[in-house]
Amino acid sequence: MRFSEYDTVKIIKDSANGAKRGDIGTILMVFSEPSEAYEVEIVNEDGTSRAQYTMQPNELEHI
Repeated sequence: MRFSEYDTVKIIKDSANGAKRGDIGTILMVFSEPSEAYEVEIVNEDGTSRAQYTMQPNELEHI
């Protein structure tokens, strides 16, 4: 797994689910089956929660 629970990540490309490139989030859950994926909570600049998405590893980077 590339990421662990509670890692802070940045979205690196727009996603069909509504996440936008540059959004900042926290990994809430790590999935290994049926394929590697992550439940990510996206936050506003003030740290409040805005959305929660399931993301693929190629859509994220550590920050």
